Amino acid sequence: MVLHTKHRLGVSLLAGLWILAVAPVWAVPSYEELAKHYEYDPTMPLDPEVALVRDAGEATVNHVVFSSTNGERVPALVAIPKKGDGPFPALVLLHGYTGSKDDWDKYQVFDLIAGQGVVCIAIDAQLHGERKVEGKDMYDPKDLRSGLDAMIQTIVDCRRAVDYVLTLGQVDPQRIGFVGGSMGAILGAVFCAVEPRVSCCVLVVGGADWGVMVEKSMIGVALRARAAEPIDPDQVREALAPVDPLHFVGHISPRPVLFQNGTKDIIVPVEANKLLIEACGEPKEVDWYDAGHALPPLKLIPRVFGWLQAHLGFGPGAAE
Repeated sequence: MVLHTKHRLGVSLLAGLWILAVAPVWAVPSYEELAKHYEYDPTMPLDPEVALVRDAGEATVNHVVFSSTNGERVPALVAIPKKGDGPFPALVLLHGYTGSKDDWDKYQVFDLIAGQGVVCIAIDAQLHGERKVEGKDMYDPKDLRSGLDAMIQTIVDCRRAVDYVLTLGQVDPQRIGFVGGSMGAILGAVFCAVEPRVSCCVLVVGGADWGVMVEKSMIGVALRARAAEPIDPDQVREALAPVDPLHFVGHISPRPVLFQNGTKDIIVPVEANKLLIEACGEPKEVDWYDAGHALPPLKLIPRVFGWLQAHLGFGPGAAE
């Protein structure tokens, strides 16, 4: 069939409108471009301030404050095994939203892990713990730019935490792992992608695709945001692309990743959990628990602990 000119123009116009309708409203930057947000000068002084918290149990725990980018001073807790001289493996730990570095000590993680010969460092994320700022929130839908900056800062601060533990002279640089929960897993997926010194990581109830998380999460801040005004998921995706694990987690491979998730999670929605897992390369292991956002500790802790022992080489049976 031959179309007349005006018919061809009409078809072309309709095709163009259809393409505009289904095409993304923005282009995802390349990984290389996104990763530039996390570049920094590793030779900048750390200027650590160290104060003893306790010297009892299985670990010596110090309160440390070190320098990061943008003039930030980052508070951290550092646990050093009391038995052995090293070199020890190390773990970087990142807490969840509204939490702090102190959560890890409160649940005796330091004694559990350091007692097996592992150095631990847990920082306060920006706007959390000792870094709280009145009136500011990591996830303020009215101020996505500020939240983006805070998340980027936290990820760079995790890189500086690696810099710090390596100055101790007791850490094996080939055996540095990461454990993060919820927000800590979301930001941790980005951190582990851009930080090549991390050799393995555990992501607990993390997710990907900020559009999905803001649109479907039942956490209070998301509920309030949706109640106040309609949410445009694509606008959120574009604004938070530099901190979306969807664009990063695949670059952790070939380093191993362990995912721990709940089949009934409504805080970091199951859809977001699955997107994170699917975007990750191999090797990876995935466990699903019949639980919500809070996973059963009697199952979670032995699983994570055993996996870390196998991949970082510590505890009973570790090579001398």
